[in-house]
Amino acid sequence: MKLQNKLITYILISICIVTKAQSQDRALAIADSLYAIGSYTNAIKAYNSSSYKNNQLLKIAKAYETLGQTNSALKYYKSYIRVNPKSTTAILAYAKLLISKNDFKTADSLLLSIYDANKDNPNIPYQLGISKDVQKDSSATQYFEQTLKIDSTHTNAKYRLAKFYVVKRKFNRAEPLITSYLSNNPDDIRFLNLQALQYFHQENYHDAIVHYNELQALGEHTEQLYKNLAVCYSKTYQYNKLISVYKELLNTYDNQNGSWHYGLGRAYFFEGKIDEAQKHINLALLILDQPLDDYYLNFAMTYVEQQNYAEAIKFLKIAIEENSENKMAHYQLAVAADNYYEDKNAVLNMYQRYIDKFGTETNLSILVKRRMSDLKKEQHFNATEKDN
Repeated sequence: MKLQNKLITYILISICIVTKAQSQDRALAIADSLYAIGSYTNAIKAYNSSSYKNNQLLKIAKAYETLGQTNSALKYYKSYIRVNPKSTTAILAYAKLLISKNDFKTADSLLLSIYDANKDNPNIPYQLGISKDVQKDSSATQYFEQTLKIDSTHTNAKYRLAKFYVVKRKFNRAEPLITSYLSNNPDDIRFLNLQALQYFHQENYHDAIVHYNELQALGEHTEQLYKNLAVCYSKTYQYNKLISVYKELLNTYDNQNGSWHYGLGRAYFFEGKIDEAQKHINLALLILDQPLDDYYLNFAMTYVEQQNYAEAIKFLKIAIEENSENKMAHYQLAVAADNYYEDKNAVLNMYQRYIDKFGTETNLSILVKRRMSDLKKEQHFNATEKDN
């Protein structure tokens, strides 16, 4: 009888264990199903309500990462890696998150721990390259190059390497990477941007314009694009197009940007639209809270263009008040006075003050001395004429 009771008890316990195990299996199956369909919040809840196994730690980590809960994701990745220290997939995912949190030391250490054992995996040197790149460490290039040796089609590595070379002005190394990729992918926004930027830094403004226009046609409209395009049009004297670019910058990004108002004013000035030029340069002068001597100087030049020397002199004097060492302002003041005042002795005195202040060795000093010589000859000639 006692033996029979023991047997029944054993069977009942076994049934409970099996039932509980089956229940746990069902709970994990449900959690896995929720994870598979992307219901990550519910999947996490289901995993946490069951006795999950170690391999579910990785799924929980990935679920938290997808939900943007980085700290929780890091916690579960770390737990999983503690048990599976050679898991390439987990370490790569964990390191990527660590890099995003600027924990470069831990990320680099983990990646290097699996580097030698996974020589054919391009993503390990790629993530090391990203880590070094974010840290502004030039060794990033060797990792991106290693990535491309393993997988020559690794677009992100090629882009980062080309970008690094463009930023460092190593154009001969950037060019083959960019052109080879664009030959098969002519509408790629990232590489077109790099090509345009390379031409821009090389001061090849005409080719830069071509690529910036291509980017615009592809729907790329960024503040930096328009700022670079403004420089290109200014350097190539395309002032009508420059006006359109500055209008776009002011209307879309910042209508209180003094530098852009000033640039628009200059463009209008060179297009002969003096009223619009003065309007925007005046706005620039009101907005900018910085040394304004060059702005006043250029504003004065719009009046010189109109032969309105009285106004030009007024603004040139203000420019000199802003910066008494502005050679061009002093020179232009003397030239404006030369054109405006009948008293040439007063003009000679102004030219002489320029020489006294800045010496005789500058390019402008040569012009000043030449003009002083001409004025003295004119005065001598006029005096001789009167005597006769």
